[in-house]
Amino acid sequence: MKTQRILGLFIGFIMLLMTVVAFAAGDSWVVIKDKDNVCKVVKSQEKIANTIAGPFTGKEVAEQALAKACPKSTVEKLREKAAAGIEKAKAEAEKLKEKAAPSIEKAKVEAEKLKEKAEEGIDKAGEIIKDHLPKK
Repeated sequence: MKTQRILGLFIGFIMLLMTVVAFAAGDSWVVIKDKDNVCKVVKSQEKIANTIAGPFTGKEVAEQALAKACPKSTVEKLREKAAAGIEKAKAEAEKLKEKAAPSIEKAKVEAEKLKEKAEEGIDKAGEIIKDHLPKK
């Protein structure tokens, strides 16, 4: 009876130890390359077929490994090209704005002159109409 009790306690202790070790191990992080050839850091507790590096105990360590294993992924390259394109478009827009600014000012001045001439013409027309109306 003593042996069965000791054996039962021993098995219980082993199971408890295995549970503690399983929870203590926690999550592991791996670097994978997906079907679009993009590198990612994912949390995994099992072996993944397309693993490039890992498993790592922390996400930070896995991200450092990602930077070494895949210096620039396709998505990052596309983002960089898009950012460069946006900057180029902004520069072109600024150049066009600078070119257009004098023309806009010139057009405003011309519009003011035309407005003044139109007001003068309206005044003259009013005088002519007054002159040709019968006087009472």
